[in-house]
Amino acid sequence: SLPYSTSSAASPVVGDDIVYGSAAYGVGSGAARLARAGATVAASEAWRAPGANMNHWATPVYHQGHLYGIYGQSILSLRCIELASGTEKWRQGGVGYGSVLLVSDRVLVLAEDGTFLAVEPDPTGYRELARFKAVAGKCWNAPAISHGRIYVRSTTEAACYDVSTVPPAKLKLTPSFANGRIQLFIDSDDGSSLDPGRAAKIE
Repeated sequence: SLPYSTSSAASPVVGDDIVYGSAAYGVGSGAARLARAGATVAASEAWRAPGANMNHWATPVYHQGHLYGIYGQSILSLRCIELASGTEKWRQGGVGYGSVLLVSDRVLVLAEDGTFLAVEPDPTGYRELARFKAVAGKCWNAPAISHGRIYVRSTTEAACYDVSTVPPAKLKLTPSFANGRIQLFIDSDDGSSLDPGRAAKIE
């Protein structure tokens, strides 16, 4: 268990057989490993970091053995932490009291200043895939994702961004009969050129 201080806003995170917890205001973080013994479940401390890797508001996300989240207090950064050991792999500043989501194997970050980031969940280093200013004002809340749309809000405004992908054009099959032979031609229904990668997958 973690000691209580002023508040514990971040939720526990489960990855495989490990449960991670953290609290700010000097508390720190830690993880417990769970093991089944018959009808009971036993927990043992995997690691503890008093005063370190504190999550203030935002709960980190878990991906392939690592946590990605916003850590610290007053001076905050986006970090990658190995769940099994608590070892920090990397950190990147400039996010403030923002939040993170994991969507389609991407870490989506809404920074405190309303900047939206897409980050590759890679423990070997910070790799930013996209960045844009989503809203003005202060953002201490998580965005929401639904049906290809990102919903963000701040203390002053809200916005919705459509990030859905355009589906490829339907294919049409045109037969041709000549000299006793049948030929089939495949083309895009809307007349656009057929993507070579898509053409290679047609059987």
